[in-house]
Amino acid sequence: MQDSSSAPSGSHPLDVMAITPAVSAAALSEKESTATPAPAPNEIDTPSGQVDTVGLETRLHAHLNSLGMSVQGVEVTSSDDRVDVRVVIPAGIPSMPIRDAIDVWLVESYPNLDAFLVEIESDEEL
Repeated sequence: MQDSSSAPSGSHPLDVMAITPAVSAAALSEKESTATPAPAPNEIDTPSGQVDTVGLETRLHAHLNSLGMSVQGVEVTSSDDRVDVRVVIPAGIPSMPIRDAIDVWLVESYPNLDAFLVEIESDEEL
């Protein structure tokens, strides 16, 4: 057994302990990977009949832009049993791919939505 007098001068056994991690990196990564994060509240998953129309407009417009679809405006109105979505696109742009993307996004993002009506208008129609 070594005594503290045999330690090099200026070194103390507690100095070594202060810089040695108590948990190995492998054990830490295992602990992090087994921990399940608490699910974040889903602001899109709203109760039936309750829709944040401004939020829906913003998220839908951003979604369509992320798909590279040219959209000039999105307007959403809500009644008791239906959400109306009006989208304005530039003249000469085909509307079917945009309509399909909107339909899929609405069904996936708002599963509690009872009904929705999507209208797509060209800016030359306005």
